[in-house]
Amino acid sequence: MTSDFGGLLDNIQQVSTELGKLSQAIAEARKWRQRAVRLAIIAAVIAAGAFLATGLAILQASRNTDAIHASQLAGCIASNQTRAGEVQLWERAVQVNSQQLGLVTPRQRERTRSFLAYMHRTFHPLDCQRLYAQK
Repeated sequence: MTSDFGGLLDNIQQVSTELGKLSQAIAEARKWRQRAVRLAIIAAVIAAGAFLATGLAILQASRNTDAIHASQLAGCIASNQTRAGEVQLWERAVQVNSQQLGLVTPRQRERTRSFLAYMHRTFHPLDCQRLYAQK
């Protein structure tokens, strides 16, 4: 009978050892599950941050595009004003020279008209809305 109790005791010890190992395995599995959950949360936070950063970058790019377009239009309008001033300057210069030189021959008048036509073509105003149309 003692030998039966000894064998039973050995079986109990083996079961106890196996239960201890099983308990350790379960504890280790819980640790890994917690780590996996933390990793998933961190990944979700990073993904949300990247999504937000991308959205903000797109918004800023849109604002920059609008500012650049406004700047292009303003520059074009200023250029048209300068072009108009150039035409007025050349018209005035031709007028003063014509009066001083007394351009009377038809050839001189034709050359003057041709020169002024060239100045008007060269310094014609630009269609800023068409030139810098947003697509």
